[in-house]
Parts: sequence; C-alpha cells; structure tokens
Amino acid sequence: MKNNREKVLYVAKSDGKGVENKIQGFCNAVARAGYHVELDIEQSAGFAAINRQIRKMISSDAKYIVMRSPTRNSIFFVLCFIWLRLQGKTLIIDQPSPASTYIKEVNYQDRSFINKTAKKLLTYIGCPFTFMLAHRVVEYGIESSYFRFFSGNRELVIGNGIDTARISLRKNDYPDGTELLSMIGVGARIESWHGFDRVVRAMGEWKKQGRKPRVVFDLVGDPRTLHVNEIKELIKIYGLEDDVRFLGSQPADALTALYDKESLAISSLANFRRGLYNASVLKSREYCLAGIPFVSADEDPDFPTQIPFRFAIPNDNSIDAIINIFESFAERRKQFTDEDIRQYAIDHLSFDVKFREIMKGL
Repeated sequence: MKNNREKVLYVAKSDGKGVENKIQGFCNAVARAGYHVELDIEQSAGFAAINRQIRKMISSDAKYIVMRSPTRNSIFFVLCFIWLRLQGKTLIIDQPSPASTYIKEVNYQDRSFINKTAKKLLTYIGCPFTFMLAHRVVEYGIESSYFRFFSGNRELVIGNGIDTARISLRKNDYPDGTELLSMIGVGARIESWHGFDRVVRAMGEWKKQGRKPRVVFDLVGDPRTLHVNEIKELIKIYGLEDDVRFLGSQPADALTALYDKESLAISSLANFRRGLYNASVLKSREYCLAGIPFVSADEDPDFPTQIPFRFAIPNDNSIDAIINIFESFAERRKQFTDEDIRQYAIDHLSFDVKFREIMKGL
C-alpha cells in the first residue's frame, strides 16, 4: 500500500466530551496546515474496540498515524505498531498525561485491589514497547526515569494546545475583587489533584479573620467523588455554606455564562498528590483563552512565572499564597486586561503552534 504523505490519521478512544473537543481542535489545526485528516474516535471499550482500532490503522493509507496513548492497553497494540513500522508509517504517540502519573491516578479509582494492580502492571509492561516503536512520543509533563528511558530521544515535552475558535472572550460582568472576589474551579470530575480543598481552607481562614473582600467559590464538575466529601467537611468546619457552591457538570453555553461572572479561576492546585510537578493543565489554557486570570501550582512550559495574569503558588498543601492572592488581587488585576490574557493564548497556546512543533523533523 502506498503511503499518502499528505494524510494524517488520528486514532483515540473516547474519554468524554472535553477530550473529544481537544482532539477535534488538534485535527482542525492539522487540516489548516494542509494535510488531509481522518479522525477515528472509538466510543466503546474492550477487545472488540481494540481490534477495530488496529484494523483501522493497518488498512489506512495515511503516512502519519497519531494515536492517543492507550496506556494500560498499550501491550495489545505492539504487534500492530511493528506492522505499521514495516509499512513505512510515521507513528506518533499522543500521551495525554505521563504514564507514571496514570499509575498514581489508579490509586484514587474506586476499584478492587486486583483491578488496580492489573492496570498498573499492564502500563509498566505495555507502554515501553509502544514508546520504543513510535517515531515521536508527545508528552505534556515530565515522565519518570523508567518510561523516559524507553522513549529516549523520541520524547517531545510540550505544552497542551487549544482550539482558539472554541472559546470566545468573556463579557465583563464580574466583580473587581475590591468588595467581592468570585472564583470558579472547573473539572470533568472534582478530584483530589484539583486541590480545591486548598482554596476552601484558605477561604475558611480568611473568613475567620473577618477580612475583606468577601470570597466565594463555584465548583463545576461531577461531584460524585470522595474528594467532594472532604470539601464538604471543610465547608461545615469553617461555616462556608453560603460561600461555596457545587454546580455540577455544565454545558458549554452555561459555562461561558459563568465565566462572565467570575473574577478569578482555579486550575489544578494539587498535582503533587499524583506525583506531578511539571504539567500542562488544559483548564489553564481554557481560562486563558476566555480571558480569565487564574491560579496555578505547576511548572508549566507555556507560562513563565512572571506572567501577571497567572497567579503561581507552591505545588503543595500550603494555603498562605492563596490568602495572599485574596489580599492583593484587586491591585494586581490592574496590570492586565482580559484581551491581554486571550491574546497570549492565541500567540502561544494554539494547536497550530503545537502541531508545527510535533511535526518538526518527521
């Protein structure tokens, strides 16, 4: 079969609407770069789904095949990858989070010990083979030395990209932080590594001292997690029932309306809980594109620490830096506009920029 050097096939398993939006945004950038793009997102799971993905890749005439890493299922794609290499395909693994981080995330899953152990073993065994067979392994965080050994000089660590057409600049309907500081934290599910509990503890101490401005916090995402129970206990302890709201999952239009009303956004503040200190958090990029200043705790390749609209805090359990933000926000907010924040996203975070980085030298 003759390989079509102008064609890219992207293969992935569905992992929610947010992930599908990201993949579609990436493919849109590939098309703008002049390639013919074919996207195959598998909606089901199990061996039948794996078999369909394998058949799709083997039968494709695309020169470039990008696969969103199957992580624990990597072992089942090894023979397929060998065959694709023999066909002269260029293989790119899109690793959404380091494999070593995924292993730590498994510990938080509500599964049996046997199930979690099996997932970890499959990841330890399978990922190295696909990493070695790929021409490029695109990472959005620093891998452990074990997995990095197998990816070698094929590893490319970059920041997450974003589709700049997907989110518009928000309206200016939010408080300036002088009398009221309104915050929002968004996730598909409210998990421990989001670190929203750090914010609630800081709010509790702030309120206990009777300080101004008043601080309120809206949490968006599926609340059916163990971490939400911990947050609710903190709310009771500090008497924050009127200051913290659980809004559940929200559609895109409702989320946009919420962004219009919020002074400040909260990105992931506790990735250290899953052993991650260098990360490229997608939510930070979405906030940036919408023109919202945000709080972040990770070393991020796309955000130097001196950027005024990114409020950097330590990646640990401390809350002092968060309290300092409550105190200084109104004054610091004068240093930038919503338009400044969005322009930074367009110039540095777009999928068009990221795709050029990925394809360089292939």
